Amino acid sequence: MNERAHRSIQFSKIIIMFLTSAYHVIVGNMFDIVRNFISLDDDSDEDDDHLKIFGKYAVDVDYNRFGYCILCNTRIDEFGYCACSGGAAD
Repeated sequence: MNERAHRSIQFSKIIIMFLTSAYHVIVGNMFDIVRNFISLDDDSDEDDDHLKIFGKYAVDVDYNRFGYCILCNTRIDEFGYCACSGGAAD
């Protein structure tokens, strides 16, 4: 391989590393912006429908009691509900 081809490959590697780093910075910043935007509304319990209906936050629901639904193959929560509401836990 001649010197010119070697430099071209090295330059290409540097450009790829730079673009990859820039991509991760941009995407990371976008996720931070979205997360901060969403977290601004997390303080109001009056708008949380899950808390109103079930008395607890969605992250506090136990999904390990019944296993998986035989119809839709999603986890069944502690209330016996799954994604298809097929009542597989009954």
